Amino acid sequence: MSNDTEKTEMTNTTGAETTSKDDVRNAFAGGGTGTSSARWEDDDDAGYVPRSNRTFWLLLILAIVLILAILVVAFLWFKVFNTGFKKTLRLAEEGKPWAQFQMGLCYEEGRFVQKDMTQAIEWYTKAAEQEPEAGQPADKHSVQAQFHLAMCYTSGKGVEKDMVEAVRWFTKAAENGYLQAQYDLGICYEKGEGVEQNSREAFKWFYKAAEQGDAQAQLYTGLYYANGEVIEQNVDEAFKWFMKSAEQKNKIAQYCVGMYYLEGFGTERNVEEAVKWFKLSEAQGHAPARETLNKIKIGAISTKQPTGSTVPPAQAEAQNVPETQKTAEQKKPAQKDEFEDEDSKSDAGASGASKTSDDDEMTLPGL
Repeated sequence: MSNDTEKTEMTNTTGAETTSKDDVRNAFAGGGTGTSSARWEDDDDAGYVPRSNRTFWLLLILAIVLILAILVVAFLWFKVFNTGFKKTLRLAEEGKPWAQFQMGLCYEEGRFVQKDMTQAIEWYTKAAEQEPEAGQPADKHSVQAQFHLAMCYTSGKGVEKDMVEAVRWFTKAAENGYLQAQYDLGICYEKGEGVEQNSREAFKWFYKAAEQGDAQAQLYTGLYYANGEVIEQNVDEAFKWFMKSAEQKNKIAQYCVGMYYLEGFGTERNVEEAVKWFKLSEAQGHAPARETLNKIKIGAISTKQPTGSTVPPAQAEAQNVPETQKTAEQKKPAQKDEFEDEDSKSDAGASGASKTSDDDEMTLPGL
């Protein structure tokens, strides 16, 4: 009797141990007691693939697909643009100005070909020398090529620096209405570079550029009217052009507007407006504006009445006028990367105002 009891206990104990081991095994496999999971199989099962390995192969396949897609796109891009380049070259050889100008850009910037400024100058020259038919305006791409040639001769890029030749091409582009060429031609006449110094001619070209909206040319025009040496002094016109330039955030023009409001030249005296424009100029780092604000603050400049000056005060602080002869890379109009036909090609450069820096400074004689 005692032996049977011991056997039964041993059997129960063994069974409990067996059950306990199975439960642990199942729980470790993720299925809980008495439950098996399809996601986890025995190590010796034939179809078992660890999840980390599945993720690795999935990412590898995705990477391969992505690389193949990039290669296909690159091939199609090269095929399309290579075809466009060959077509442009053929049209350039046939004498199409827009194609000749584009070929110049390709060689200057290394688009689809190795950079070659000799080739660039050759194509720019061909485009620039295209004469319009009688009674027709010059082709806009010919005008752009004229400007590019002028900038190359100004900087000596691809050719020997030659300001006389630069002025010749600036003049052609300016006479065809190219804004940036008009402004740069004004600079050449004012400084006497490549041409005899002639302030009256300088004013003529500054005025043309100012009418097209160039902020720096508007500043110069205002200074000429304020000075009254080349043309009759006219403070109303001076104020008008200073204001146009100041509204385009030219810091010197903003200062001049402030002085005109402070003194009541060309407009009614308005100290609040004067201070507003001084602060705008000061915010751009113009030292005379900061000094004037300090004088107003400490009472060195009266806010009750004008200083009594009989000369437009802009003259006193107009000695530092920005130089804007820029390199060809800075001045040339932005071009699209794709090749376009003559009718669809845009001409952003011929009508956009030039962006000039107030940090490079020069002295304008007589102002």
